[in-house]
Order: sequence, then C-alpha cells, then structure tokens
Amino acid sequence: MAKKMFVVVCAAALALSLGACGGGQPGGAATPSGGTQGQQAIPATDGPGQDDSIKIDEIDWTVEPTIENGTRRVTLAYTNNSKYAVINIDMQFTQREDVTDEQRSVFDEVYEGDFAPTVEPSEFYVDGENAHYTKPGESAEPSLCTLAYTGKILTMDQYELMEPSYIGIEYLGGDGKVYLEYYDFLNDNYSIDIDHTKEVVDWPDSELGQLAPVIEKKDAVVIHDDEDDRSYVYVYGPTEDDFAPYVEQCKSAGFSNVETDSDTWFEASNDEGYTIEVVYRDYYDALCIAVETA
Repeated sequence: MAKKMFVVVCAAALALSLGACGGGQPGGAATPSGGTQGQQAIPATDGPGQDDSIKIDEIDWTVEPTIENGTRRVTLAYTNNSKYAVINIDMQFTQREDVTDEQRSVFDEVYEGDFAPTVEPSEFYVDGENAHYTKPGESAEPSLCTLAYTGKILTMDQYELMEPSYIGIEYLGGDGKVYLEYYDFLNDNYSIDIDHTKEVVDWPDSELGQLAPVIEKKDAVVIHDDEDDRSYVYVYGPTEDDFAPYVEQCKSAGFSNVETDSDTWFEASNDEGYTIEVVYRDYYDALCIAVETA
C-alpha cells in the first residue's frame, strides 16, 4: 500500500465517528441547518447506549482564538465531565436567525483570491471537531474549527455570527461498545446512531490481526476492521512515547525488513512477505496499525 494512501485511510478511519476527513458537511449524518437524517434513535435504557448517556452539560466545550505558528486561529476545546471516555466530539454551528446582511460582510474576505466559494454568505457554517481521546475528568487540547465551503482561516468575527446546531459525541460505553450520540441544540433532544455502534476488542482474532503484536498499554481502547487482504487496528489512548516501544515489538515479532522508521511512522515486512505499517496520530491520541498480505 502506498504510504500516502495509508495515512489517508488511517486518518479517515480514526475519524470514522463523524466523517471528519475533509471540510464541509461531516459524514452525511447531519445537515447544515442542524437537522439530522439517516440516524436511528433507540429507546432509552438503563445503561450505555441510551440516547442521553452523556448529558450536554457534561461536555464543557469552549471556542476561543489561539495563536498557532504565529497565526490567530479559532479552536474548539472541551473538558469531559461525564463518566465515559470520549473518543471524539464534532460540533456544527450555523448562523443565528437574527444575523443581517450587513453583519455578513465579515465573510467578504473569503471571496477574495482564487477558488472563491460559490455559496451565498447566508449559507456559511462552522465545523468544529476535537478528536482527542479524553477519559472522565480530562481536558482535550484545542483543535481547529473551519468555515465550511472555504479553504480560508475562520475568524472570531465570523464565528460570533453562529450558534451551536448539534454535537456528535463518540464515547466508550464501558460495556465493550463504542457509541455515537447526538445532541440537537436547536430542538433540545438526544439520539443514538445505532448504525455507528462498534465493538471494542481485546485484540483482533483474525489471522492478519494476530500478526500485529499486542499493545502493551493499560486501558487502551482497540477497534478492529478487516478487509480481504488487510487488517486495521485502531488503538486509542497511547501517547507518542508509546510509539517507539511498539515499533520494537514489531521488529521482535519478525517485521525486521524496515522500509520506513521515523518518530511517528514505521513500515516493514517479514520474511513471509507480510507488511505492517504503524502510524501515531497525535490529533487522535491513537496508533493506527495495518497488516497486509504480500
């Protein structure tokens, strides 16, 4: 597999929660107006997976300007005050009903230069995703918010025309499953996307998955996905310091024909012709592992 493609697949799959591998409308699960479509709500239960397992006031989110590499950017951060580990949150902000055309002059700059958007100023909205893995009581580092339909940097003047429309919260239920819960700010209701529910595994039991050494990390959250000739393992919870020790495990397991060995990326094959690629994605606090046949 080409290296660039592996990174793209890894990022897309780790962002599997809300389709966050690109700008614009996230994952097709929600519309810019804040209404949801295609998701199936399930009846409330007494355990994880009910449609309000995490109350909205348990996610203490903030949108603030941050200086990054000398540039002022708008970022989303949050503290997880729920009893569940959160894998990802994704928020959409739409323009308030009382916003005037005069106020929308803050969008004039996005039409300047090449590749100007084709939508009207009234159609702009803001996406904010924070995919850092946070245990109960932890705070996630800030992540960039984006202005949909543009490749421009979002400004606070533009953000201040917005109000929260919905939030998607991907969380570990504690029952061996990962759930995706939505809260609709505009209609004040919760729902669970049951099509998104995924099983957490101790480690893959498939033939290819078993070729990858087991992560020696307590409380790691492992999700597994198999294709015909490839096995993906996504491990949430490791830090960048866990990358090098895991690479050594891979080498000891026979993946000693090294092609790439950097601080966050390892690729090698074994004598039987199987290849392994390991990428640490600090944006997700996760290791992405792929084992492939010859």
